[in-house]
Amino acid sequence: MKAVLIGCGLFVVLIAGAIGAMFWYGSDLIDKGMELVNEALAIEQERQTLAAGWAAPAPDATAQDVFPARLAGYERTAAEKSGGVPALKIDLAGTHALYEAGPSRIDAYVFPITKQAKSDLLQELEDLKKGAGSNTWSKVDLGDAYSRAYLSSDGLKQNHFWFLKDHLVLFRTTDSEDREPVVLAFFKANQKAPPAKEEGTASKETPDDKAAPAGKAEELAPAAK
Repeated sequence: MKAVLIGCGLFVVLIAGAIGAMFWYGSDLIDKGMELVNEALAIEQERQTLAAGWAAPAPDATAQDVFPARLAGYERTAAEKSGGVPALKIDLAGTHALYEAGPSRIDAYVFPITKQAKSDLLQELEDLKKGAGSNTWSKVDLGDAYSRAYLSSDGLKQNHFWFLKDHLVLFRTTDSEDREPVVLAFFKANQKAPPAKEEGTASKETPDDKAAPAGKAEELAPAAK
């Protein structure tokens, strides 16, 4: 997991600012701040849980297998093979689906990807955002658990990148509204099934577990008061 380090002077300034805000605005601001922190932690916990439970597609899975017909109020209107996304320097073979709901259109992709290709792509994205003008960029790397990145600009659209289980999952749209809920809905729809209980594996009975012989139940059961 990558940590973000800040200088001692900046840390002191942040602490002093927090203390000043506490006295200036009172406890309401602190309560609101804690509420936002807790919400962010809950969302991140949900992301990690969904990433851990995601059922990655089989190598021979078709686009129809990978992408649900309906997703968070959207209808899948196209499903096909994909050769990559040139605008994002992605040169990979995978699957693609188009989701539509009213004027909103979302392109979804799933690509198998190696660790080296992931590292190279993240560097490409770092370089790409530098020439994208005004943009929003964030990246979270939790190692083997999962990694994700977000890049949004006028020219590059809104892009959600998830790297997990040797795959890249990408959702992109020109919408201004955040579409991460649609991304999360995709992972919710593709969770691994819980392990099935094996048939014929009933636990062995102990002498105390055996049913009482007919006519003896009253003797074994305590008398009702």
